[in-house]
Amino acid sequence: MPHSNEITQLKALDNICHRCKLRNLCSVDILSASERKRFSDVTKHDEKWNRGEHLFFPGDQQRYIYIVHSGSFKLYITNANGDTQITGFYFQGDVLDLNVPNNAIQNYGAVALETSTVCKIPLAEFEKMVSQYPALLNAFLLIMSREIKLKQRMMLVMSKMTAEQKVADFLIHMSTESKSRGHSSTVFNLSMLRLDIANYLGLAIETVSRTLKNFKNKGIINVEGHQISIENFKALQSFLQDDSTNTSIKTATISQKKRTQR
Repeated sequence: MPHSNEITQLKALDNICHRCKLRNLCSVDILSASERKRFSDVTKHDEKWNRGEHLFFPGDQQRYIYIVHSGSFKLYITNANGDTQITGFYFQGDVLDLNVPNNAIQNYGAVALETSTVCKIPLAEFEKMVSQYPALLNAFLLIMSREIKLKQRMMLVMSKMTAEQKVADFLIHMSTESKSRGHSSTVFNLSMLRLDIANYLGLAIETVSRTLKNFKNKGIINVEGHQISIENFKALQSFLQDDSTNTSIKTATISQKKRTQR
């Protein structure tokens, strides 16, 4: 009974991907059953990576697109002097290396922040599929657009915000990310170290720790280990409403929320 077996395989795939932001790629509205089966066949599902393990290193040839199935990763670049800059954090459903040519040499690396799993799509196979299935290409282009907007937003954050505003904006962004994955927007875990947050925001670790403590003392947040509880969301948002410069940053944050809620 090949037809029955195919249905069983597709149900198993849907179960694997039920919270993935790419789940719509496996729906019948976008791909047919045979196309979904091919997508599943070329994908390596649910590979496990432990905390601190590299998904890939700077200098590696990139042969896959990586979709975070569970857990989280940090992406970093290293300059000629060996200095490291974290460029982003990736969570469940996020995609790494989407805009990378097959076999290109990358100058950045990705490290698991906790026990994590990924799905891997060979770039060569992916390039074949998107040339045949326009709906698949359109879906990935939307994800690429989101990545570009997030990077543009981060450039604005780095150049215009004070330390307090950077930390407040980071917490709001993590809240939005948590909500987009079906979790609480007010209670969530920060899987990254304070040192990673400081590096990402361009701040000293002492500044990040002091700012979080200040927010806690004011009753805006509560901190227990890696868990953050936002007790007063309006007070946190008020840090982004102080001047005209941050109006554009606030608008970018609201725009991102709306896209997430669609």
